[in-house]
Amino acid sequence: MSYFRKKIKCCFIGNFGVGKTSFIHSILGLSTKDVRTTLGIDFFTMTISFNNTTAYITLWDTAGSERFRSLMRSYVRDSNIVFIIYDLTDRNAMVSVVQCFRDLEHCKPEVVAVIGNKIDLKPLVTHDVYNTIKPWTRQGWNIVTGTCSARKAASTKKLFLRCLNNTVDSPKGSNVEAVPIRLIQRPVLSKKCCT
Repeated sequence: MSYFRKKIKCCFIGNFGVGKTSFIHSILGLSTKDVRTTLGIDFFTMTISFNNTTAYITLWDTAGSERFRSLMRSYVRDSNIVFIIYDLTDRNAMVSVVQCFRDLEHCKPEVVAVIGNKIDLKPLVTHDVYNTIKPWTRQGWNIVTGTCSARKAASTKKLFLRCLNNTVDSPKGSNVEAVPIRLIQRPVLSKKCCT
């Protein structure tokens, strides 16, 4: 039996206010109340253990504003999993999903997850996700779709683990379990030049 550590980079993209940061907080078991808007890029880490594999996962949260779009492309480039999050209550959500797929055309992620968020708000809008993503199924990407509520950790974790199982080579039937990690805050030492 060999024990190895795999690194997986996940990037979250989508329009402003769709719940990308709340989705990440839900996965990590953090509070989804009073989540602040991401400016630029935010970064989180977690470790997942299953069978003889430990996966070190980095979660890159990108800003949804148009002015940060070029910055987002540079972070998405070498991702293993890209999560396209869209708002289920937005009538024009599929326009943003198409734009995200266009941004990914020059990248080669192993898995692209198209996730509809805010299902708890009982959206009256129906989205034709299948026909929207159909042109990109020829890219050879493994595309995962689903809906969730970032307020319900069970739904976000289920989708997240489904994407991980498509990325990590694990025997069928093996369950991926999240291992809690402890964050230790260290004081920042001021460095002065030419003291």
